[in-house]
Amino acid sequence: MASEWREEGGGRQLNFGRTTPATPGTEVALKVLADGTLSVSSGGGGSISTMTHSVAAIGTSSTQVIAANSSRLYLLIVNDSDDEIYINIAGGSASLNQGILLNGKGASYEISSACGNLITGAITGITATGTKNLLVTEGV
Repeated sequence: MASEWREEGGGRQLNFGRTTPATPGTEVALKVLADGTLSVSSGGGGSISTMTHSVAAIGTSSTQVIAANSSRLYLLIVNDSDDEIYINIAGGSASLNQGILLNGKGASYEISSACGNLITGAITGITATGTKNLLVTEGV
């Protein structure tokens, strides 16, 4: 299947042959699989109407990254520090060396129905030293 770059709507689009357009506001996930193929999925949980950005200052004791939100459709957490931060998405307190490790300098964790891991509960985090920032983007 041939691919081509196309200018459309003020942006560039890469076409891989036959396409099915997504409804505006529909979440679309692109994943490169282990075998090198591109997986595209959309929908599955409604349309995101509002994206909110915040910063969570994470300390050496368990700290809330984001509160529970039953309307959550999407969440992106990015480590904006130079140190490791552990997050707990299972509920309860975060602990060092447990949960999901976000290495320093931009490591991220994405949560959505398209990724197959949508959770709406509270998320906590912890770091070994000082106070470190997580950038949080939530879509509802």
